[in-house]
Amino acid sequence: MNLKMTINNEAPKKKLPKKELRILKKKTIIGFGIVAAVAVAGIIGGIYLFSEPPKYSNLIIGTNWGIWQSLDPLNTNVPTDYDITCQIAEGLFDYAMASDGSLVIHNLAINHSWSIDYLNLSCNLRQGVKFHDGTTFNAAAVKWNFDRIYNLIDLNKSHKYDSSFWLFSDGKRIINETKVINDYTVCFILNKPYIPFPAVLASVFSYILSPNSTPFNDVIPIDGGLVGTGPFIYDDYIMGEKILLSSNPSYWGGQPKINKLIYLILDRTARYDALLSGDVSMLNGYNQLYNPDPDAIYYDDAIDVYSFFNDTSLIIQEGPPAFHFTYLIINNKLVPVEMREAISYALNYSYIIQEAINGHGVRHKSPIPEGMLYSNLTGIDYPYYNISKARQALKDAGWPGTTNLTANDDISPGNEWEMLVTNNTALETYNYTCVEARASELNLLFYSLFAGDLKQIGVKIELANITRAEWSAICKGTGGYHLDMINFIIMGFNGPRLNDPSHIIQTLYFSRDYIGHDNFGQVNDTLVEQWIEQALEEPDEKIRSQIYYDIQKRLTEEVFPTCYLYRKNYLSIFRSNLKGWEVHQFKSNFKNIYFE
Repeated sequence: MNLKMTINNEAPKKKLPKKELRILKKKTIIGFGIVAAVAVAGIIGGIYLFSEPPKYSNLIIGTNWGIWQSLDPLNTNVPTDYDITCQIAEGLFDYAMASDGSLVIHNLAINHSWSIDYLNLSCNLRQGVKFHDGTTFNAAAVKWNFDRIYNLIDLNKSHKYDSSFWLFSDGKRIINETKVINDYTVCFILNKPYIPFPAVLASVFSYILSPNSTPFNDVIPIDGGLVGTGPFIYDDYIMGEKILLSSNPSYWGGQPKINKLIYLILDRTARYDALLSGDVSMLNGYNQLYNPDPDAIYYDDAIDVYSFFNDTSLIIQEGPPAFHFTYLIINNKLVPVEMREAISYALNYSYIIQEAINGHGVRHKSPIPEGMLYSNLTGIDYPYYNISKARQALKDAGWPGTTNLTANDDISPGNEWEMLVTNNTALETYNYTCVEARASELNLLFYSLFAGDLKQIGVKIELANITRAEWSAICKGTGGYHLDMINFIIMGFNGPRLNDPSHIIQTLYFSRDYIGHDNFGQVNDTLVEQWIEQALEEPDEKIRSQIYYDIQKRLTEEVFPTCYLYRKNYLSIFRSNLKGWEVHQFKSNFKNIYFE
C-alpha cells in the first residue's frame, strides 16, 4: 500500500522576532541545571521554613487538558493527569526537589536495603501516615497496591506505556512477590536483579493508593477520584470545566501553604487571556509564546505576546531545557547506516532550533540527554552540521552516483549535489510522513528544513500526508499498514518518568516486540540490547556507568539510529505574587507555593 505523496514547497510563515525574556534572578541548583524560585529561609529535615507566616489562598492553574481517562497511576499518560496525580498520591521513594533533581530519596519508605544477590529490596515504612479516607498506610496497603499493578497488567486494563515499567524486556514480571514482613516493613522479591528499581518506586506508576477506595480489578474511572496520602485531596472533576483539589491538613510532611488547588480547563487562547487578567495565577505544561505552530497562541499577534513581556505583574521564567526531546526518526530497516550517517551531518541543527523554536532550546546530542543519570559526552564524536563530512560519508560508502562528485562544503545555488535533485536524478528519494493530527505549520516547517538540507547531499524528500487512522494502523501493523511505509517522521519523547536512561533506550531502540516500547525506527542492534540488559543487573556504579557510556558512544558514532534535534526550554509563566515555584524534570510540586 502506497502513501499519498504531496510536495509542499510553501515557505513557512514569518515568525515573531525573538523577544528577550524578563527573568528574575534564580538560584542555580545542582543536577539537572534546574533554575528555581526559592523563597525559603532554610531547609530543615526536608521541611521548608518560610520567613513569614504563610498566607493561605487558592492557586488557580490554567490548563488546556481535562482528565484524559482517569487519574489512576496505571492509566496516567498525559500532562494534566500526571500533574494532578503527583499532588494527590505519592510513592515509597521520590525525586529530590530542592537539591539534586536526579537524586532518588526516601518518602513513604524511610530506608531501604538490598540483599547480597540484589534479588530482595526491603523497606521500612513511615508510621503515622493516613490515606485521605482515613485508612492506615502500612505494609499490607503497600502489598495490596503492587499486587493490584500486576493484576491490572494481566487483565490488560493498564496503559501499555505504564505497564512497561513493571516488566522486563522479555515481558516477564520484575517483582515475583511483595512480602509483608511486619506492619511497617515490606520486602520486594524480584525475579532477577533490577538495579533501577528504587527509581521505579519513585515514579508515578508506583504511587500508593488506598485499598479501601480503589478498585482492585479495574482502573479508577474518569470521575472516580483518587485517594492517596499526598499533600492535596481530590474534591471534584467538572468535566470540561475544572478539577478541584484541597489542602490536606493532616499531611505528614506539613500542610501545604495554599488552601485550594484549582485547574481551570481553558482553550489555549482563553488560558493566556485568563493569566493576563489575573483570573488564573499560573499556566501548566510546556507553554509556547514563540513556537511557530498554529496552536501556539499569539503567534500571529505580536501585540499580545509583548503584553506578556511588558506586564510587570507576570514572571516569565525560561529554563532549564526540559526532558522533552524532538527527534527525526529514521527507518533503520530501509535507510542504510551509511545514509543515516550522511543525513546526521547534513542537518543544520542550529538553524532548525532557531526556526522551529526561535532559539529557545538546546541541541539534543545523543541517546542519553545531558543532565540525565549516566550522560557522558566526553570523547564522543556526536554528529554536527558538516556538509563536506556528510558528502564524504556517501563517497566513502561507494554510494552509486557519487564517484565524480566532490565532497566539499559548497551549498551555493546550483551546486552539483543540489542539481541531482533539481534534475530528478537524486541519489535517493525518501518520504517524510506528516500525520493529519500533527499536520501543523511546524510539521511543514520541518519538512521544508529537512528537504532543503538533504538536497545538499543529493537526496530528495517528498511529503507523505496520512490520516490519524492510517498512522494508528501503521503503528499496530493492521489493515495492510506497516512501519515500512515510513522513511522519516518527526517525533517527540515527552520526558522519561524514570531517572534511568534504560527506558529511553528500550523505548526507542529495542527491536523486540515488547509492550510499551515503540521502536518506530525499527532499530536492531543486538550489542546495544545486550549491554542494556547487563546494565540493568549491574550493581557496581563504575561498571554500570561504563556500560551506559559504551551504549551512548555506539549509538551516536556507529549506528546513527535517529537524528537528535533539540530539547525545548521549559517556560514557566505565573503571577509575580506567587512564590516558592521551582521547576523539576520529573514532577510538579505545589505544596510549597504561597502568595505574598
